[in-house]
Amino acid sequence: MGMFMFLCEECYDSKPRIISKRSKENLAVCSNLTARHPFDDNKCLVHVVRSANVRYSKVRPLHPLCQFDVCRHEVRYGCQREDSCSFAHSVIELKCWVLQQDTGITHEEIVQESKRHWHRLEQNVQRPKPMHVPPLNNMGGGGDGAAAAEEEEEEEKSGA
Repeated sequence: MGMFMFLCEECYDSKPRIISKRSKENLAVCSNLTARHPFDDNKCLVHVVRSANVRYSKVRPLHPLCQFDVCRHEVRYGCQREDSCSFAHSVIELKCWVLQQDTGITHEEIVQESKRHWHRLEQNVQRPKPMHVPPLNNMGGGGDGAAAAEEEEEEEKSGA
């Protein structure tokens, strides 16, 4: 499971790839200290999966010439056409295109929904889990608790 976010496309597409978010100090530019690209003009949707390593998958905008299939070149050895290729370069990109085609959702809305989802997950993790307390009337004998309680009272009276 991963999350969607925006990164600077100029940095992401550079060789070597640079991962630059929006700068926290200046929201108008990317966080790349040497380039400072205008962020809103260059942002691209990316799906990030964190496991043993971090994997980024760019999601290009849906356009009328998109082919709803994964690029066989990208899967094998990398597509030379890069952004000009009309085929999806990952399964997640293909799924986003299908979702956009079916629902009209925008990249902005995908990121917002992803943030909401992760926020809900974090709230669930931070909530204290209720402790399991076994019912008091269950004495483990398989019978009903009232009968067991009566037997216990009788044992106390008889001193056993």
